[in-house]
Amino acid sequence: FYNQTQWLYDQVTGSNSMNIQFVTYLGDLTQNGDTSTEWTRAVTAINKLETDQIPYNAAIVKYSVCRGNHDGTTSFADNFGSSRYSDETWYGGSSSNNQNHYQFFSAGGYGFLHLNLQYNPSIFDIVWAKSILDANSDKYAILSTHSYLTYNGYTSEGQNIWNNLVKQYDQIFMVLCGHMHYENLQISQNLYGRRVYEILADYQDRTEGGQGYLRIMEFDIDNNHINVKTYSPSLDSYETDSDSEFTL
Repeated sequence: FYNQTQWLYDQVTGSNSMNIQFVTYLGDLTQNGDTSTEWTRAVTAINKLETDQIPYNAAIVKYSVCRGNHDGTTSFADNFGSSRYSDETWYGGSSSNNQNHYQFFSAGGYGFLHLNLQYNPSIFDIVWAKSILDANSDKYAILSTHSYLTYNGYTSEGQNIWNNLVKQYDQIFMVLCGHMHYENLQISQNLYGRRVYEILADYQDRTEGGQGYLRIMEFDIDNNHINVKTYSPSLDSYETDSDSEFTL
């Protein structure tokens, strides 16, 4: 975790040759919910993305954090609630329970809305997400959530999100998730006949909890492609099999 955020810090504050515009975390920052030591580690790691680390008001890159099923709701709200981002112009806001958030970023001449939904979102959470999408219908939307795909389709949480949210909103073109210990790409069709790229990446079953692997997504506007790569700052190595490196 420390290696990941140090790598991001070095990229963004250095040449930023990758032109990194947004970072999203897909949940389970901790294993044991409200264990203070684990939250201290998680906050220390993500604080690397803050140039002025206390108060949290000078992020070097726009970012999002989802709540996973191993992250206690109270601790998540305390550490990654709306107060953390209150002075950031790119931060849109949160649901009233402080478990779901939205952000804005621009790249390649396009404006993007990013939504993050907590693990197993309630009807209340889904209604909140719809209100944000309705208010920002001019933006292309990416959704990050913890549980959505497994190796051969939707999780029960993902089926709920697909049926009641994603397929109904033409502006959502990508869903990112973790939770299940696989890599998977599923391309679904929304009610408007357009593709939705649904991408699962979770490495925690591997040696040392995944050895710091993360996903890099390059939006190649000129060629109408999204190039996906899997990289570990800990190993300084790319994983290049067909599940880990591909073009959409």
